[in-house]
Amino acid sequence: MTDALTLQKKLLSVVSIAGFEENRARLISSMVAPLCDDVVIDPMQNVIAHKKGDGARVMMSAHMDSIGFLVT
Repeated sequence: MTDALTLQKKLLSVVSIAGFEENRARLISSMVAPLCDDVVIDPMQNVIAHKKGDGARVMMSAHMDSIGFLVT
């Protein structure tokens, strides 16, 4: 895994204003796919990753959109 600053730069390099998170969802999906058994992006652009096992269940929740402005 890369260091935190490199990871943040990679995630923030993808344009993802509110309502248009598809590109960042695909990036996150591709990043977690090697670590999970199943990765799905639902119609609301939520990335749902599942790792099979008998251990405790963990849910991580975060926003992936960025602040954007429309200037006319």
